[in-house]
Amino acid sequence: MINLTLKISTLFFFLLLFQPILAQSNFVLNGNTEMVVSGTSTLHDWKMTSSQAEGKAVMVTENGSLKKVNHIQLRLPAESLKSGTNGLDKNAYGALKTKSHPDIQYEASNLEVTGNEILAKGKLTIAGKSVDTEFPVKVKKENNAFVFNGVYSCKLSDFGINPPTAMLGTIKTGDDINLSFQASFAAK
Repeated sequence: MINLTLKISTLFFFLLLFQPILAQSNFVLNGNTEMVVSGTSTLHDWKMTSSQAEGKAVMVTENGSLKKVNHIQLRLPAESLKSGTNGLDKNAYGALKTKSHPDIQYEASNLEVTGNEILAKGKLTIAGKSVDTEFPVKVKKENNAFVFNGVYSCKLSDFGINPPTAMLGTIKTGDDINLSFQASFAAK
């Protein structure tokens, strides 16, 4: 009886040893993160950039590869977006209603990873209005972090934002914008 128990225990041990190691871990954004909002106007194209996003994620890895994102949450202080032009920044902050809604937020759950890509289905909140989103995101492993790169194209009006104008309406911002990002998550 002891011999049979020993054989079963040994077999069970070897089966476990050769199974893929799945681990659910907590991750946080590290310093290799950039968010960019870009668009057009009747005068010129424009873009605003920030590296001040905060975020966390719960992800499942297998032998060092990303398999699933159980939950991801990002927060970007809207006034951290800078264009290099004070007037443009001021108009953008007014349109984004930063006094009453200081943050741009994104949240998603249960994202499946296929190879090096995720179909990100989540909720994006800008100027206090939340919109369901869906867009592809590339994922790669760099050192001990997973780096996400993507672009979400939308309209300002999707978020209840009237495209800003300047100089008594002679300069008009286009309704279409791109939200592009590189977000690097490292194990906590």
